[in-house]
Amino acid sequence: MNNAMSPFETFFTLGYKHILDLSAFDHLLFVIVLCAAASFKRWRSLLGLVTAFTIGHCLSLVATAYVDISSIQNLVEICIPLSIIASILLAFKSTDTTRFATHYLLILFFGLIHGMGFANYIKSLLFDQAGFLTHLFYFNLGIEAGQLVIVLLACIVARCLVYCFPRYEAFIIKSILIIALILSIYLLVGLF
Repeated sequence: MNNAMSPFETFFTLGYKHILDLSAFDHLLFVIVLCAAASFKRWRSLLGLVTAFTIGHCLSLVATAYVDISSIQNLVEICIPLSIIASILLAFKSTDTTRFATHYLLILFFGLIHGMGFANYIKSLLFDQAGFLTHLFYFNLGIEAGQLVIVLLACIVARCLVYCFPRYEAFIIKSILIIALILSIYLLVGLF
């Protein structure tokens, strides 16, 4: 019996584990902010935002495989928590059910930034292999699957909280965003 994993299984698993790894805390935090911004209940908007983020992430990984960004890596690392903070502020500003959904391009841009933060690792792992783009595609499918797990878990927890405390739905969402803001500032300060 052959225990070797196929390239799909290998790179899908790598992407899936990347998003669920606590060392990728910024990625986890960003997805949870997207959930809170969509009030945990606007599924189409939420899935669209998460997918826009993944597309941006994927595009930057492809681009940075061919372009050296090491000279701006420190700037990228600063921009990652700033993108989370900007998304939190946008979520606070967007109070109706349709406004936040119009920000797909901004979320796609933030995905580009987050992808650049992971570019050197993925480049060292995949670039010299035959089938680079295919393996990168599998990796990004794993990221998307991991993000959907985070979305599902975050929505279940949020719905349970709202079910237990129905009068406090807005407070729960704002509290999640405030906690995310504090953690994002912590990430930013930790860079200096």
